[in-house]
Amino acid sequence: MPPAAALIYVFVLLRRLPEIVDQLTWNADYVSVMVMAQSVGTSGKSGRAVIIQIGWYWFNLATEHLPFHRQVWEYAPFVLAMAALALIVWTAWRVAGRFAALLAASIGIAAAPIALATQVAQSFHGTTWFGCALLAAYLCALLSSKMSRRALIAMSVLVALLAGFASATDPLLVPAGDAPFALTLIALWRLRKDDLPRWKWLAGAGAAAGIGLTAGVMVLAGRVAGYGSSFPRGLTHFVTPDHVTGNARQLVTGVFEVAGMPRGGSALGVVLGLFLVAALMIPMAWLIRSRGRDMDAATLAVVGFWVASILGVAAAFLFSDLPHDFLQNSSRYLVSMFYAGAATLPIWAARAPLRLALIAAPATLLILANAASVDSTAAAGRFSPSFSPSLSEPIAFLEQHGLTRGYAGNYDAAPMSFKTDFALHVSPVTEVFTSPEDVCGKSICPFAYNSLSDWYRGEAGPTFILVDPGIHQVDQPPPPGLDQVMTVYHVGRYEIYVYADDVAAHMGTPPRFTRSLF
Repeated sequence: MPPAAALIYVFVLLRRLPEIVDQLTWNADYVSVMVMAQSVGTSGKSGRAVIIQIGWYWFNLATEHLPFHRQVWEYAPFVLAMAALALIVWTAWRVAGRFAALLAASIGIAAAPIALATQVAQSFHGTTWFGCALLAAYLCALLSSKMSRRALIAMSVLVALLAGFASATDPLLVPAGDAPFALTLIALWRLRKDDLPRWKWLAGAGAAAGIGLTAGVMVLAGRVAGYGSSFPRGLTHFVTPDHVTGNARQLVTGVFEVAGMPRGGSALGVVLGLFLVAALMIPMAWLIRSRGRDMDAATLAVVGFWVASILGVAAAFLFSDLPHDFLQNSSRYLVSMFYAGAATLPIWAARAPLRLALIAAPATLLILANAASVDSTAAAGRFSPSFSPSLSEPIAFLEQHGLTRGYAGNYDAAPMSFKTDFALHVSPVTEVFTSPEDVCGKSICPFAYNSLSDWYRGEAGPTFILVDPGIHQVDQPPPPGLDQVMTVYHVGRYEIYVYADDVAAHMGTPPRFTRSLF
């Protein structure tokens, strides 16, 4: 039943994928790195850049000169997600046979809308899901494949480079993949020395060290080239005592949402959430109860890795302040839980026909429910932020009046540039400052996240500031003393303030653009 249901999901996904991609490109968190790469690729960079997930930026910059680079940028994340699924399916086949592989493919393809968005969009942690699948597959190959030392060294170097690149791109891979990988290697050395020859263990340890080295070199090279990174406050602060209960509640609701429960809740969503919770608990219980004695070394390594990943992500979520900062949007940090369930439940179920029969119905329900949810979400345009499509009106107005350079809130700026194929160059500014490093001495300043200081150096006018009452960052008129306003246009809910020169020259520079990179 699950494979047949998965075919339905694939049909829905392929039918809706172009719409989903189009809707997601209204999201500034997604398109900002593409806008930056386009800017640097065509005009160069002389100032400072601040990038949240720099790996995608380097990929975009490397492919910017290809004839169809826009399509490459838009669909590369989905290709990466399918590569991650292929690694999970291969691992399941290797340790548990074709039925486990088929079940892993069926469940793994059926991502709920929130999980699918992270698979289709850049900068939404897709590199982390790939990194986890890659490290699990590497452990499986290390213990189940017969290969020469030269081949093993080559594979270990490749894994170190790819996982190191992914780690430098997204620090979420540290608790989700890097730490579980190291812990699994240590556990294997202590528990299964006879199954892991010394030279293989050294290759694995070398890969772990190579991951850290690659990530470190990538970060250092970025600093030397003038690229800084800045992460949301919640990623770098431990949870305060009064937020622990809220974090625990969001952990549970986040897992349910990753399974397919809508944010408004539903009876079906509860069933899907319980199924994913069971899929996460079963490998833990299996590992604890058997202590790995009824598992071969490869199975133990794979299941142990994913269990450690589940616990690592849960701990990072629970003990950081991220859930409090991001509230409902924090659930996308838990998507690796979906991959963990898809990777381990089929391996457990393949051990006995009764187990396969037991999970067939709920797995089929999850697949079909998420197919329907993806279809309805795409049809309603809900993969895009609720406010973004209304930007079509000011975009058309600005193009009609020849106003091609200007500034807007972060959530408006990058999508306006990208959706017009860069006919408009709109850079992000803000009136809301989350830290002293965001303040430039004026009441409106350059926005120094996923941004280039070159955008604000002051060039020829005219320029504009777009005021959007639906976006908190720039929902008030610019201060009167900022620069002389030529005219103000009212377009729908928006106000467009037009200036004769480059208004950014009067804003000042946030310290985030000038702080030391070392």
